[in-house]
Amino acid sequence: MKQFARTLWSSFLVFVFVFGILGTLSVSHLIPNVHHQQTLASVFMVIVSLLTGVTLAKREPFKSFLARKSVNLFLFLFNGAAAVCAVVFVAAPQGVLAGIGLGVVSLAAGLGLILRRNVRVAAPAPRTQAG
Repeated sequence: MKQFARTLWSSFLVFVFVFGILGTLSVSHLIPNVHHQQTLASVFMVIVSLLTGVTLAKREPFKSFLARKSVNLFLFLFNGAAAVCAVVFVAAPQGVLAGIGLGVVSLAAGLGLILRRNVRVAAPAPRTQAG
């Protein structure tokens, strides 16, 4: 029962995270021609996705997945490119806020690469044969 509750909570967090990301990009279609309301809604959605993303990153299996060097490199490059594209191709303020959110993820992944650059994984202990 406890495992089911954890899985259900993680699924809910993933849903809220995706809702926040999609809401950030689609708010201009939901709130037409009221720019200050669009900006407030975009900021709210970025905050929602940021908080749920941080919470998800601390939970397994996301924690061990995000600790891999290849995953950090992909996140750094992909989110950096997506941040630039969001700023250039999506109408302001939604594009700017989406670019900021993606840029933060990209910078965090790059920081993870730099901080783990000199960390070596300990070699497993040598096996001894019983006998």
